Amino acid sequence: MSHSRSRVVVGAVEETPKSRFERHPEKYVMLPGNARKRHAEHLLRLGLLGEWVEGHPVNRVEPRSRSLGVVTGGASYNYVREVLPEASVLKLGVMFPIPEQMITDFAATVDRLIVVEELEPYLEDGVRRLGLAVEGKKWFPRAGELSPSAVRAGSEAAGMIPASSRPDMGSAPASTPRPPVLCPGCPHTTPFLVLRELDAIVAGDIGCYTLAAGEPLKAMDTCLAMGSSIGVAVGMAKAGPSSRPIVATIGDSTLLHGGIPALIDAAYNDSDITVVILDNGTTAMTGGQPNAASGTGIHGGPTAKVDFLALCRSIGVKSVVVVDPYDLGGTHRALLGAVRKRGLSVVITTRPCREMPIKLRGRVYEVDPGACNGCQLCMDLGCPGLSWDLLGGDDHRLVGIDPDRCSGCTVCAQLCPQQAIHPAGAGNAVPGNTVPLAEVKR
Repeated sequence: MSHSRSRVVVGAVEETPKSRFERHPEKYVMLPGNARKRHAEHLLRLGLLGEWVEGHPVNRVEPRSRSLGVVTGGASYNYVREVLPEASVLKLGVMFPIPEQMITDFAATVDRLIVVEELEPYLEDGVRRLGLAVEGKKWFPRAGELSPSAVRAGSEAAGMIPASSRPDMGSAPASTPRPPVLCPGCPHTTPFLVLRELDAIVAGDIGCYTLAAGEPLKAMDTCLAMGSSIGVAVGMAKAGPSSRPIVATIGDSTLLHGGIPALIDAAYNDSDITVVILDNGTTAMTGGQPNAASGTGIHGGPTAKVDFLALCRSIGVKSVVVVDPYDLGGTHRALLGAVRKRGLSVVITTRPCREMPIKLRGRVYEVDPGACNGCQLCMDLGCPGLSWDLLGGDDHRLVGIDPDRCSGCTVCAQLCPQQAIHPAGAGNAVPGNTVPLAEVKR
C-alpha cells in the first residue's frame, strides 16, 4: 500500500483561527513529579478514546451468516471478503484501542469467531483478553504478507470452507526473477563498484543505494536502520583492527535525517573509517522530495542549502574529498586514498539523481560489435540499459545497449578495456524534455 497511487479530489481549505501559546509547565515539562500526574491523565484519555471508538463509523459490522464471524481490518479485509463472502465481518478502522464492547456484541451474534490479521496476533490477543473464544494464528501465518491464497489456505485448514472451493488456476507460467536494481546511469553505482574492488567492509544505509547489496555489485554488508551506517562502522572499528577498510555509505537526505550525530561522534573519536556521502540532490527513494541540501524548498522556491564539505570541516574532519561519481578513475583514486588514511576520512560523491526531479539524459552510447569480445566487465555495473546481445551467436554473445534506457553517463565506456563502447550517431540522440548531463552542475 505504501507504493500505491490514485487520483484525489482536493477540497476547500478550511481556515482555522490561530491559537496562542499558554504556559502550562505541569503539562508540558515532564519532570518526574509532573510525569506521574500526567500518566493518570493519559489513562483517563485512553478510556475516553475507548468510548469514542465504540461508535465511530470506521468500525462497522457487516452481518451475514451466523455460522462464522471474522474480525479484521486494513488490507486483510479485502482478502476476507474475497475468500469468505458469506461470513459476517467486523471491520475495524481504528485498531487502538480496540472497541471492546463492539467486539463482545459481535461475538454474541456468531457461532465461531475468527481474527484475520497480518504478522503478530495483536487483535487476536486483544479479543482473547475479553474472555472470548477466538481463533487466528492457529490457521494464518505470522510471517510475511497475507494474500487471498494464504487466507484461503488457512480457511480450508480450519474447515471454514471446503478444500474443493479453491478455483483451479492451473500451473502458473514460469517467470524470470527480476530483482530490483539501481537505475541506468545511477550515480551511486560507481562508488560501490570501486568499494567492492577495494574489498571494503561496507556498512550501508536506507536509500536507493541499498540495492548495491544485491547482484551484481554485492558491495554492502550491513543495513540496520536509517542513519545507522556511520555508527555501525564506528562500532566495527572499535571492535578491533581489520585488515580490510571499513566504510560507511550514506545518502544526502539520510545523512541530514539521522547521520550527522554519528558523523560528529566519528570525528570526535577519530574513528578509523571512511564515510562516503552519496549526494544526489534529492530524496529519491520516496519520490524525489527536496532535502536541506537540495537548495529547493518544499514549495519549489530557493532556500538555504547545507554545504556538506563545510559541514564536515566544521566538525573536525581533516580529510574530505569531493568527486564526480561519473569520473570512474577519479572516484577510484579518491576512495583508494581515503581508505589508506589513518583516522576519519570522508568522500562526497556529487551528481544529481538521473530520475528526480527531472529526467537527466546525456548522449546515448552503443557497442561496436567488432570490438566487443564479451568480457562482461561492463555487466558488473548491473545497469538495466546493458544486456546480452545475440549478434555474436550463442558461442560469442556480445553486450548490447538499450537506447531507450541509456542515460549517457559514460561509466560503461570508461570501464570497457576494449574501448568498444562509444557515443551513438546523431540519429540516436535523446529527444526533448531532458537535460544533457554535461549541462548539470551541482
